[in-house]
Amino acid sequence: MLRKLDKLTVFGVISMCLFCAVWFKNSSAVKSVVTDFIAPFLVKEKALGKKLENSYLLSKSKIELIKEVERITREQQITEVNIKQLTALARQNEELREILNLSSQVSYSFLAAEIISADPASAGRRVRIDRGSDDGVVVGQPVIANGVFYGRILEVSKHTALILTVYDPNCKVSVRVAGTNLHGIMIGDVSEQWKSAPRCKIQYLPRDQTYSEGMIVETSALGSVTPAAIPVGKLVADVHGSVATVIDNLYKEATIQPINFNENIKFVLVLTIL
Repeated sequence: MLRKLDKLTVFGVISMCLFCAVWFKNSSAVKSVVTDFIAPFLVKEKALGKKLENSYLLSKSKIELIKEVERITREQQITEVNIKQLTALARQNEELREILNLSSQVSYSFLAAEIISADPASAGRRVRIDRGSDDGVVVGQPVIANGVFYGRILEVSKHTALILTVYDPNCKVSVRVAGTNLHGIMIGDVSEQWKSAPRCKIQYLPRDQTYSEGMIVETSALGSVTPAAIPVGKLVADVHGSVATVIDNLYKEATIQPINFNENIKFVLVLTIL
């Protein structure tokens, strides 16, 4: 009797298992319940794997993108300087084409450098780069940033150099009002440095000329080291509303607003005469 009951029990269990299997196979409701139960575990595992994969690819892409942007930035700066120089040369050739025995034009090479620190004692008007005498940097070389005249090399060590920017009164540059023959010497102006944006002054401008706010100022061809036609800034009115003031009844002095440099600027170009 017991043996017969055992057989019936086994038969019943087997039948129940077969019934459940058939039901699960043909029942979408059961499939949904089971799938919903295990799905979070599968999704989390897949999401984690995808996240790790994307994180690796993203990090790799960022590094490559940063390097590409830095390379393009350096090439763009060199191109802008070359265009300015070619424009200046074309203008000079047109003006002097009938004059014989002209001296050959100066050519430059460009050395990319990274700004590594700013001198707080000079209110950031002097910055240090990661290139020095071992890289061919010498005192007096002009420096370009974003296609704009930035300053000159003041001090050099083996591996670094100090730049005297245009905001410093000790940085003197031969400039002219673009499109004219009105030349002068630009120096930094620190008289109002704590109250407003940095300014520069142009001294020794012809006194018999009229100067208007917004006139563009660029480097002149009179300098023996700095290439011509590199943008510097524009003329603005001073605190008294005057663009240019007569000094000692000899010449005029005007105020320049230098072209704004990005505060996060990282790279500059040091120009070397070939």
